[in-house]
Amino acid sequence: MKKYFVYFVLILALAAAFTLTAAGCAGAPAEKPLPPVGSYAGPAPSANKTKASPARSTIVDWNNRNLGQADTPPWLRAYLINNREDLVRQEFNLPDGTVIRVGQAERPDREEARVLAGLMFSQKIANELKQYVVSGQAASLSQGQMQIVEQVTNAAKVTVTGARALPDFWQCIEKDDNGVKTRSYIWYTVYAIDANTWNQVVAKYLYDVAAQITDPAVKQQIANSFNDIDLETKQVNIISDEEFRQKLDLMNKQVDNFQKQTTIGSNQQTVQAAANTTDANALKAAYASGNPGVVAATSLTPNDTDWVKALGTMAATVF
Repeated sequence: MKKYFVYFVLILALAAAFTLTAAGCAGAPAEKPLPPVGSYAGPAPSANKTKASPARSTIVDWNNRNLGQADTPPWLRAYLINNREDLVRQEFNLPDGTVIRVGQAERPDREEARVLAGLMFSQKIANELKQYVVSGQAASLSQGQMQIVEQVTNAAKVTVTGARALPDFWQCIEKDDNGVKTRSYIWYTVYAIDANTWNQVVAKYLYDVAAQITDPAVKQQIANSFNDIDLETKQVNIISDEEFRQKLDLMNKQVDNFQKQTTIGSNQQTVQAAANTTDANALKAAYASGNPGVVAATSLTPNDTDWVKALGTMAATVF
C-alpha cells in the first residue's frame, strides 16, 4: 500500500517523474483456423428491385460452438451493450470491485482480429478516460483551454500491467448486402483488473496528460481530478438497449466521417488534425452537454475506428 500512496502523491503534486513498467497483455492463443473466408457472390438481386435492403449480419461460427457455447454469451452481450460488469464477475467468480474491460476488433483474418483486439483494449480505455477528463473540465475551461486538453488527451496512451486475462471469444460474421456476402471475424479480448491496478492506470493517465499542459491552473485541475474519475469509472452505470443503440448510432456516424475523409484522399495525419481542431464552440458545447452519446461520439479519434466498427457489427447480429 505504501507504493500506491507514494504513486498517488506524485500524481496530485505533479512533482518528480516516475516510471510505470509497460507490458503488453498477451492474448489467448488462437484456435486452429477455419477454412479461408472472404467475399463471394450470393444470389443475384432481383431485376425489379427498386430500393436497397439493409445489410444483414449473421453469426455463422463462434468460439466453442461444438461444445454448446452460445453464439453470444449472455455475460458478453450484457457487458458490451448494457455495461453489466457484475455478470462477468459472476461468470468467472471474480471479487466485487474487480474492473472488467473488453477490447474488440474485426478483420477478415481471425489472427489479425485477435492481435488488433489486444491493441483496441488499451485504446478503448484511453478513450474512456479521455471522456471523463474532458467532460469533467468542460464547464470550467475556456474554448482555447478545451482545445488544448482535447489535443493532449487525443494523443495520450494507456498501458495496463498486471491485468488478469479471461477467456477470449470470437465470432465469424456473415454480412449480406443485397446479395453480396462477406465474412469477417470479431475477436473479443477480455480482462479483469483489480482495484489497485486500475488506480494506477487512472493515475498514470492523468499524470501523463497533466504533464503536457502548460497552463498551471488547468494542470492542477486535471491532477486533482483523480478521486472523482477513479470513482466514476467504478460506478455501476447500466444502460438500456435503446440507450446503447442511440449512443452507437452517433459513434458510427463519427467514425464514418473519419473514413469518408480518408477515402476522398486525406491521409491519417490530416484526418487526425481535423479531429484535433474541431470548432471550439461546438467542442465545448458537446462535452458540456451531459449527453453520454454526444460525449462518446465527440471524444472519438480515427484510432477508435476499429473497436467502434466491431461493436457495430456485433450489435447488428443482436438487434
